[in-house]
Amino acid sequence: TWDELQHDIEAMLLGLETVMPPKITSIPQRKPSSQYGNARDQGKDRGGRPVVEVTHSRGVLHVRQERFEESHTVAVQSKSTGKQFMGVITSISPKELYVATSSSSAPQKVYISHLRAGKKTIAHA
Repeated sequence: TWDELQHDIEAMLLGLETVMPPKITSIPQRKPSSQYGNARDQGKDRGGRPVVEVTHSRGVLHVRQERFEESHTVAVQSKSTGKQFMGVITSISPKELYVATSSSSAPQKVYISHLRAGKKTIAHA
């Protein structure tokens, strides 16, 4: 019966505890992250640098309030070097997007993480 099975399982567990005592006596309590303040909720990363809102869903990239899709003409600029290039988005994935330019035979790779960190910017051309 169900009661007999439950009694047998309890007996086996009790036997294991006497043979092998638990190694962890207590689990340390963690403070909820809300007590520390979530940096991303405040628009900054863990280092206090500003974070740009970038999301990807089904081949569509949202940067701030702008929507980017394949075949859109865009301008990408590097904040560190100031260099800018224009091209057409050929593909978008969760980690990067590829922009085909007229000056290069291979599409340029733009990392989503660079857009989030503000290292590069993207805009419609």
